[in-house]
Amino acid sequence: MNERGVSYELVRKIGMQNSIKEIMIITSKPGTKRGNHYHKKKNEWLGVISGEGRFVFVDNSTKERKEFDVSGKVPKMVHIPVNVTHTIINTGDDDIVILEISDHVYTEGDSDTFRNEIA
Repeated sequence: MNERGVSYELVRKIGMQNSIKEIMIITSKPGTKRGNHYHKKKNEWLGVISGEGRFVFVDNSTKERKEFDVSGKVPKMVHIPVNVTHTIINTGDDDIVILEISDHVYTEGDSDTFRNEIA
């Protein structure tokens, strides 16, 4: 960080150098939710690039629930392991922009996405 801004090295910090299969940019309008699902094969790492939101996670095995606020002002990648239901709620006044990195490629007919309403 310097007077020009911040440089944040994502891939090495989350330890995915050799397992990245897909990178996506996701947007959501203010007041909307995305997710309410889990995966049996796919690990995901999510980070907010801009906007504000709330991550909600529930471990389907232990039923442990975690909720925390996220913001594009503070870069941070969050790991979502398999079998953890996840939802992002846009709590801000602007669109939220989310970077998703995963170790599994989406395949038509084998989406590995299972609905589970938690928020």
